Amino acid sequence: MVKNGWRERVNSMTGSWIDAHCHLADQRLAADIEQVIEHSRHQGVTSWVQGGVGPRDWERQQKLRKRFGKSVLPSFGLHPWWVTNHSEAEIDSALHQLHQLLPSRSSHAVAIGEIGLDLHPKRLRHPNAFTKQLRAFEAELRLAKQVRLPVIIHSVRSDHHILDALTRLGPFPNGGLIHSFSGTVSHGLAFIERGFHLSLSGAQLSSAKRLRSYAELPIDQIVIETDAPDQLPRGWGGGLNEPANLLRIANAWANTWQTTGAMLLDNGRIILEALFALPTIHSPITPNPVSSPDPASHDRKA
Repeated sequence: MVKNGWRERVNSMTGSWIDAHCHLADQRLAADIEQVIEHSRHQGVTSWVQGGVGPRDWERQQKLRKRFGKSVLPSFGLHPWWVTNHSEAEIDSALHQLHQLLPSRSSHAVAIGEIGLDLHPKRLRHPNAFTKQLRAFEAELRLAKQVRLPVIIHSVRSDHHILDALTRLGPFPNGGLIHSFSGTVSHGLAFIERGFHLSLSGAQLSSAKRLRSYAELPIDQIVIETDAPDQLPRGWGGGLNEPANLLRIANAWANTWQTTGAMLLDNGRIILEALFALPTIHSPITPNPVSSPDPASHDRKA
């Protein structure tokens, strides 16, 4: 069983939330996937937007969709790590597969992703890493416009390059998400100006400075993700991350806007339903600022 050592009782009036980004098709979850899904639903997280990695991952996503139904929301794209580790010929082959897959309604894709750039030094050790990543990213952006799908963007140390590509190739009327956003407020506002929402994960919760500064970002452009099985927040125990941790992550972010985690997730569902053209089950909610104890605050570290 995947370990995370924590469980919170759902006490929202809705409690039917969407994890804005996770990887249920990750092979590290395969042996426990039924327990992961059950635990997630028990915590009120009933739908999961996927992050695509490469062709084999796309196949696994489709199998999960058949197994667990419409709550698994597939997204197909070439993750920049996958691009970095593959040859130009393999990238071209995968892009060709993507062009064939996405126009088909049977793919059930809600977005193109997870695509983008990762300029962490350990990625740049690979030959031509940036050139390959940028070429694949721009090809996928063009495809997104062609098939009229949102995009889910991975940006590590590359926000200015991402913004440049979005400016040159845009506009993108179907918008998208900046996955696990960790940039500056000015970059966040620039993404929002280009029609993108910011998806916040638990990876940034150890930064008290970021928790304070993000209050300048508009709450109605924010969604919450786990990025499971990765990005288990620091100090939350060992093992893998799970979608069941979504409310706890939201609670940790909520004080930034003086609201509650449940309210962040309620409004996140409204954003995601509109962005990905999902069936709407809630009426729009205007968040009223609420001061409430944060059960995860003891885990934060400056």
